[in-house]
Amino acid sequence: EERRFAVRARRRSGELADTLRMPEAPLQLDLLLDDVRIHLPDRGQALPLSLAGTPAPSAPDRALALHGGGDHVRIEHADAALPAGPFTVECRFRARSFAERTGLLCKTEGCEYGVFVNGGVLDFMVHLDGEYISARASQAVPVGAWHHVAGVFDGAEVRLYVNGALAAQTPPSGPPTSSMPDQHI
Repeated sequence: EERRFAVRARRRSGELADTLRMPEAPLQLDLLLDDVRIHLPDRGQALPLSLAGTPAPSAPDRALALHGGGDHVRIEHADAALPAGPFTVECRFRARSFAERTGLLCKTEGCEYGVFVNGGVLDFMVHLDGEYISARASQAVPVGAWHHVAGVFDGAEVRLYVNGALAAQTPPSGPPTSSMPDQHI
């Protein structure tokens, strides 16, 4: 029997030769005779792959590197205004180490939201009706790996997603508190 599969690939510039492994299909075969079945050793079969026409990336992936000691990015309030109702904030990050209570993505000081990392444990907080409501993960994320974190307030719950999986959820206590126009994140 013959099967064809279409596969899409994305690659980073300059890394193809160092990291490329051809795909391999595991094969489990049995020889069936009239009165006996013989299991043949399992093996892998390399699948043919042609890289002809695979475009090189237009630009390398980039990330902002912050090294502690007060490093941060400051965005004016008007450039990051949230709607009065439901919202989602998200980012990707990779840490070399984790300290205690570090602001990752914050618009806090008595208003709006904050995503914090405390010893590798992510915590999404939303300021609702005068107090912060927190959705805190139960496990720390490992250092050295890329992670995606999303904080969601949908009016019914405050939720934290880590790498696409729901990590915590908490019922809200009221409407979100908006920040003042002169505040920064």
